[in-house]
Parts: sequence; C-alpha cells; structure tokens
Amino acid sequence: GANATVEQTWYFKPPNTRLDFSGSDGSGATARISMFFLANGTFMCTQDGSEKTCLQVSNDAAAQQNLGFELQEDFRNDPAAFNATLRETRTIAGQQAFCYVVRGTAGLGFSEGTFCYTRTGVPLLSQWAAAGASVTMEATSFSTSVPDSDFTLPVPPTKFP
Repeated sequence: GANATVEQTWYFKPPNTRLDFSGSDGSGATARISMFFLANGTFMCTQDGSEKTCLQVSNDAAAQQNLGFELQEDFRNDPAAFNATLRETRTIAGQQAFCYVVRGTAGLGFSEGTFCYTRTGVPLLSQWAAAGASVTMEATSFSTSVPDSDFTLPVPPTKFP
C-alpha cells in the first residue's frame, strides 16, 4: 500500500484551536491547510505557493478534515464509549505521556488503538487501524508557549454574499 506523510502542528489556547497541515503529493508540490476554531467562527485557510485564502466553514466540515483531531475530541468527550484502559506511561516529545488502549464500539470507525496524553490532556500519540489503513500521529515537539498571534488569520476571510 501507499504511505502518506503529513506534518501537523496543533495550537491550543482556550477558547481557540488551530490545526496546521502540510504535505506533498509526490510531484514535489506542497500544500498547506490551516483550520482555525476561534470564538468568532471556524475558518479554513490554504496556501498554494504565494497565494493565501481563508474561508469561513461549519465546525462539522472542519472536523472532517482531520480524522485524528475528531477522534481525539470524541475520546475526550465520551471516554467510556472507547473502553479505555491505562497501558503505560512513556516519554513523548519530552513530556510524560499516559497511554491508553482503546477499543472502539460500533460507529467509531476503528476496532482498537492507542492514545497517549499529558497529565493535562494534551494529545501526544494516536495509533489506530480503520478501513484497511493504519494511522499513527506522534508529537515530535511540545511547547507551552502559545502567543495570541498564532490565532490570527493570514488573510481576511473571503465573504460570500
């Protein structure tokens, strides 16, 4: 099967969240998408070369852009649905991580996985298999310094009449 690698950067500073994704399509072209979940709306911003655009989108449409983020939110909102049991603690990105084995139930889209969090609930590792594919997301760096400027849209959002 084919492998895809996408680099993600997640920013959290309640009530704001930002998720950045960048990757290439094999031809050397790179794309960057940023999802901004802000108090005044949800925005999807893209950068293709020097062209930047931002659109306001629904929260549902935004969450579907990142299965890993959606799964993390589902796990945090209803851990009992995942039959989670603490497996181990380990160090990930220099942080102590508490790792849980989770067994999905009908409708969650996967049968078993591992999720690791800091003591304050920051996700550091997600591994699961679904629909014949395996997914691993692991933090490679961690910082508690998140300036407000990280939540400024790169360009004003396009307005539709």
